[in-house]
Amino acid sequence: MTIAKSFSKKKARSSVGSRKAAWAWSKFWQDDNLSACTADDDTTDGTLLREWKSFFALLNNQASVLDMGTGNGALAAIAVAFAQREGFAFDIHGCDLAGIEPRTYVKSRVKDLVDITFHAETPMESLPFADEVFNAVCGQYALEYSDTTRSVPELMRVLRSGGQLQFLLHSTDGALHLRNKLQWQQAQILLKSSLLPGTRKMLAAVVEGESVSNAATLEEGVQAITGLRKTMDQLAQALSKEADLTLPENVFSAIRRLAPMRHSYELPQLLSLVDDIEERLQAQSARLLAMLDATLDANALQRLSAQFVSLGASHVRTRPALAGSHETRVGYWLTATKL
Repeated sequence: MTIAKSFSKKKARSSVGSRKAAWAWSKFWQDDNLSACTADDDTTDGTLLREWKSFFALLNNQASVLDMGTGNGALAAIAVAFAQREGFAFDIHGCDLAGIEPRTYVKSRVKDLVDITFHAETPMESLPFADEVFNAVCGQYALEYSDTTRSVPELMRVLRSGGQLQFLLHSTDGALHLRNKLQWQQAQILLKSSLLPGTRKMLAAVVEGESVSNAATLEEGVQAITGLRKTMDQLAQALSKEADLTLPENVFSAIRRLAPMRHSYELPQLLSLVDDIEERLQAQSARLLAMLDATLDANALQRLSAQFVSLGASHVRTRPALAGSHETRVGYWLTATKL
């Protein structure tokens, strides 16, 4: 039975992961983002990429591959590139609980995604595939987000005897965990501040001041601008000593672009853009919290390994995952073979 024929049309059941987290990841994957967690150099020619190439080198022509928690297909795209280089024809499937549409949103990598079959809103705990149809099951920061008491039996069910497993997992002692914790805290500070309400107030005051053009409304506009600048300066000062300012700087940049847009947009449209910034920040906060919750310590990793052994996996191996020229720890590798 082919994978295409074995795909069930039944509606996927809800994951144990929160609906808010699924919504947050869906929002994230609606941008031109191929990957979520890996450093830029490791998506092109880094340590993680070499590890994945070694994994796909274990497979033969016509192999079937399942990428769990695929997102916008970063790992599946690596499998495609490897197969093309070797002259192979892999049958690659990517599933994700989020409402993903990679070929719609990842405009910069459309050619890399055309040979992948994506399954959106598909929980790892209930895979819509027949038994023993894949030669390899893999995931990059994916498996640990699921209820592994249900997802591990599922992936073992769809994997053929002799099939290969490899997962890159979040770790509590990894650099990504520290970054995610920092950015989540920054998101809370921004959301609880007067930044976004002040932005709405500023836009309304400026638009009214320019349309009515009397002393009182002009003064209100000046005060609103001054108040917003003060808020941004205070937030920037409070966050200035932190190691990574990417998140707040992106939010500040988006807000600064709004005022000049008043000449092209009506006030309701400008306020809608502020709503979008707030929604994206809320989604980022929920996504970061989901990553923090998914992170594994050494004991959790040992329990996960034991699950695979109990379900018939052999050669189960775990080791630190290192990335970049400084060999920064970014998680754990878990590899195994199904007996």
